[in-house]
Amino acid sequence: MTGMTFLQYVNMHRIEIAKRKIVEDTQPISEIGKQCGIPNAKSFTRIFKQYTNMLPSEYKKAFAKKADEQSYDY
Repeated sequence: MTGMTFLQYVNMHRIEIAKRKIVEDTQPISEIGKQCGIPNAKSFTRIFKQYTNMLPSEYKKAFAKKADEQSYDY
């Protein structure tokens, strides 16, 4: 990969994991941030928004509904 620092790559990976956990888990967002390697809730929110243009809570509202709806499609 070019044009990306190591820290940017690591944070991108952390946020990808967080996105999946936010949609699939019922844990608080702050706990998900800790599990993804960003122990400070404010830092997690800032980094998450930097990579997704959404707050973690906005992401959860937008995509948790879609995941629930898809789970009922038989």
